[in-house]
Amino acid sequence: MKSGSFNEMVRWSNLARLASGNFAKLTVAAPFVAFIILHNEPLAPFIELSNNRHPMPAIEYLALARFDLFYLGLIIVGLGVGLFSIVSPKQITTADSYEAFIALKETTKTPSGIAGSLRQTLERFLADGRENPEDMAHPTGTARFPRRFRESLHSLMHTIVEDGQNPVDAVRSMARRDASDESTWSPLYKRLVPHSIDVYRLEYIEADYARPGARAAVFWLLGAGILVALVPTVITTALVLTDLVAVAEMSNEAAQPVPR
Repeated sequence: MKSGSFNEMVRWSNLARLASGNFAKLTVAAPFVAFIILHNEPLAPFIELSNNRHPMPAIEYLALARFDLFYLGLIIVGLGVGLFSIVSPKQITTADSYEAFIALKETTKTPSGIAGSLRQTLERFLADGRENPEDMAHPTGTARFPRRFRESLHSLMHTIVEDGQNPVDAVRSMARRDASDESTWSPLYKRLVPHSIDVYRLEYIEADYARPGARAAVFWLLGAGILVALVPTVITTALVLTDLVAVAEMSNEAAQPVPR
């Protein structure tokens, strides 16, 4: 998988759907599974498997450890959900989707709020040691500021700057907000009001790709936990299929005529 495709897959908005999905909600069952594992004597006749259910020792071992695996999977998923709730940006957690975020911001927008949103976005962009305003139109981008963000920023700056003004200089001026340069950045902020949706879209995109390392960690925790928790289902399916094959073979043997 290409790094760009992985970066798109592990955006915070995608992780939010995974962290709030039905499987993540199963983590509340972890204490009950632990109880079954630790105090299973009364339930043993109902949950134990007959010996030698499968000829492969590995399958047999995984089948006997199915509750332990399910519990371990739920714990790993719970760690992923916990990490997501701690490090995910508020732009993602306060709204169910991009559309909901834009609608929320639009209902409470003010000229100063729009200007503040863009200023903070520009400050975070320039604070990254690998970024500079000249990279706005870079064709590829990075995991932190991908092409999608750069194209949106480049388009917005070209929209609000005056004819003959350099968008790169405008970005520096708006982020710096030096009092001696007020005649440059102040008119730019005043032109933002008709473009509030573009400003809030840029804020959301910047947040969606924030903290690439944390995004990868949450993804791998959730993915690994789900896979581990699904092992018992896969093993049970394998045992059922083995039984069906065995029954079919016995039926064929019974149908064979008995030699005299």
